[in-house]
Amino acid sequence: MKYIEIEANRLCKILEDELAEIRYVKHWAAKAGCSKRNLQRVIKTCYGITAKAKLKEIRFNAIKQTLREHPGITSYGLAATVGLKNEQGVYNFLSRNFDTSFSNIKLLVISQKKMGGG
Repeated sequence: MKYIEIEANRLCKILEDELAEIRYVKHWAAKAGCSKRNLQRVIKTCYGITAKAKLKEIRFNAIKQTLREHPGITSYGLAATVGLKNEQGVYNFLSRNFDTSFSNIKLLVISQKKMGGG
């Protein structure tokens, strides 16, 4: 495995572990102890997408995982778990980036869970 791949994996692990405290790419870079420019270069090189897009992807996956594990969670509780400001932040994140809502994604994840899917 190349150094840049190891570094990309480290950066993503930091994001996953510290997601509740990371709202923007600059916060992610600060947590990782590197410059925003270096973080963006590593993520773009390894994944072919921007650091912002990777942040959104990991946050969306965390939302789905949290809903699987805690189906009764409120949008406010979810916001605190995945690093969004409040329930309005959850609504805006889902509608702007994934053209869905908290209710829709919750129903989808719960129905997949009941059917044995992931």
